[in-house]
Amino acid sequence: AAICEHSRLRRLDLSHNGIRGVPAAMRKMLSLRKLRLGHNQLTTFPDVVISLKKLRLLGLENNKLHSVPTSILLLPRLTRLLLHGNVIERLPADLFSWGLHKLTVQANPAIVHRKLDSEPGCEPPLTTESPWEALRDLRKRKPFIDDEIWAGNALQHLKLTV
Repeated sequence: AAICEHSRLRRLDLSHNGIRGVPAAMRKMLSLRKLRLGHNQLTTFPDVVISLKKLRLLGLENNKLHSVPTSILLLPRLTRLLLHGNVIERLPADLFSWGLHKLTVQANPAIVHRKLDSEPGCEPPLTTESPWEALRDLRKRKPFIDDEIWAGNALQHLKLTV
């Protein structure tokens, strides 16, 4: 965790390192604006990043994350959040109306191909080829998207592949 002593560091790319956890000492990296932790072995969201208030890009793609906490909304400058290639089941509803310019969630099978187990007559997984048709279908079936999400207009880029 010696790298965490560099409090003036603005960009840190720790992708492709087999990382299973993020040290608490990372809280000292208050100048960090871009943090890439993609292609590692993370199974839980690294809560330590919530203290990095200048963070603009957070790359957590291609890990083994199951959820994203609502506390992510405490990062006031975050504009790009990369979450594709995980096993995320649910996202905070406010995430979509919060001010992100780019959010990637594709290749999270539990989000895109989720059955509605809580409703009678579970519908089959999405099979449409057009992402926009998939979004319309998701909105009708509401497997993970709450109504508040559709009211947001800050999101400029949503990548959802079915």
